[in-house]
Amino acid sequence: MLGAYSIAAQGRSQHRSQDQGTIERRGPQYSRLRLVESAVGQPKDEKDIFDGLDIKLTGIADAAGQAAAPLRPALAEIQQAADEALAKYNPLTPSTVTPIIARGLHQLRGLEARLAEMSMSEDERYQTRFLLNQKAADFSDALARSQGAVVDCLADDEMVTPGQTFAISIQVYTDAGAQVRRVTLNQP
Repeated sequence: MLGAYSIAAQGRSQHRSQDQGTIERRGPQYSRLRLVESAVGQPKDEKDIFDGLDIKLTGIADAAGQAAAPLRPALAEIQQAADEALAKYNPLTPSTVTPIIARGLHQLRGLEARLAEMSMSEDERYQTRFLLNQKAADFSDALARSQGAVVDCLADDEMVTPGQTFAISIQVYTDAGAQVRRVTLNQP
């Protein structure tokens, strides 16, 4: 898990136009934070900025309002897949968790498809879909990493602007036995 300093450094490294883009330093770094105001009271024995935050997938149900109850069991199953993959992960043979991650991703996509049938406001649906899509992206990334996949995407122009036509070359590297069936480009 990234600490507060790592998250800040990652964000700053993306601000190249403001002359803040720098190489991210790896390893433990520390920042000092001071709690100014809290909606949930003073933290007790807090060791990390993320203490007290629900980081489980079941926490996504909180964004769904009245539809939270039917979402929780499905999210708990997906969380179980994530926990199982973490418990069985071996860095020497990462592909052993591929089927588990694929199962969790399939469950996430199925749940996202069922959102339209659930009784919730448009804002709740948007927030829930947004969070599910973020988790699906995490699962997709984990799935690719479990297969040793690395994707390099390079535009033929150093700087592209909206409306500009440009070519993109994509190179995909995978461990032996893995194959790429499809590549799509998501753009704003």
